[in-house]
Amino acid sequence: MTALAGIGLEVAEGEVLGLLGPNGAGKTTTVRLLSTLLRPDEGRAVVFGYDVVRQAARVRELTSRRCSASHRALTVTGSHAAQFLDAGDFRVSRTYGKAHTPPQRLSVCNGGMSHNASLSAPPRRTRRIVLVSLAILGLASAVFVMRRPLMMSAPACLAGRWHGCFDTFNGVVLMTLVTLPLAALVVWALARRRRAAGVPSAWRMSLAEVGMVHGTVPFLWLTMMPGGGAGTVPARVSLVPLRDLLTMGPLGIVGNLLIFAALGFFAPIRFAALASVPRILALGAGCSVLVECAQYGLRLDRVSSVDDVLVNAAGAVLAALASRRWWRTAAEAPSDRPRPAPAPAG
Repeated sequence: MTALAGIGLEVAEGEVLGLLGPNGAGKTTTVRLLSTLLRPDEGRAVVFGYDVVRQAARVRELTSRRCSASHRALTVTGSHAAQFLDAGDFRVSRTYGKAHTPPQRLSVCNGGMSHNASLSAPPRRTRRIVLVSLAILGLASAVFVMRRPLMMSAPACLAGRWHGCFDTFNGVVLMTLVTLPLAALVVWALARRRRAAGVPSAWRMSLAEVGMVHGTVPFLWLTMMPGGGAGTVPARVSLVPLRDLLTMGPLGIVGNLLIFAALGFFAPIRFAALASVPRILALGAGCSVLVECAQYGLRLDRVSSVDDVLVNAAGAVLAALASRRWWRTAAEAPSDRPRPAPAPAG
């Protein structure tokens, strides 16, 4: 028995759609599929750029929040029941049942569904508070553990001296931590400007942009620091894979994993074109090759190794996998531009 098949509908932003039909026509089934309360046997539906099967938690979070705050999604009983959906630019492919929409608001619920859906998704604000608290706690713990070596570089950094601050690991880490409030201020300013222009996902885009820069530049700075024989020692190259891993040691491997970790974490969040593991792998490997070539060309008394490229690229991929649930989708790409103001009625 097929409960629902061959559905095709299109609702423009600001419109209200009524699904009319006798009992058993599939009106409730459609709503339950789009709100993730039912799992489709075939086809694909994407709500706000999130797949209702693979990213059901995110869809439930968006739909339940709108349903609890809006009463425009109604169920009318009678000889012909009508279920109203209020959605922005919601489209379903006539052939494959594929739904696609740019984000902002969605209300897909009827009488009893909004309560059930809201129970399955934790409040978004609570989750944000928990994540921010964990980040602050982790940062404070790292500063406490490294407080003594960091304080050794503090006098030179406060005095503005290059030697002892910008040419040491402790000094670079200290300056990275000190500039964190400035980075947060830049995120706030960018997000505020985007929100004023009507750009969706303003905070996520701004955080990703600043995170890529603030999380990558310090590691690149450390990587490009010249050794004691810079300019005099001949450039060295190691093209045998896995040979240098034994000499790196645990700290060296961790450091190489972190060089492009921020880039791998935030790039697919910001750019839909990079939201895939192979592309992040190529991005990390390409950036690493450029760094190794720069080390060789500038004769920085460092070994340009193929193992560095492998570990750098692996770090970017691992970081990207950690941020996969927030990756930007192709459906959200046009949302970078401000939304046009709705035309006045009449």
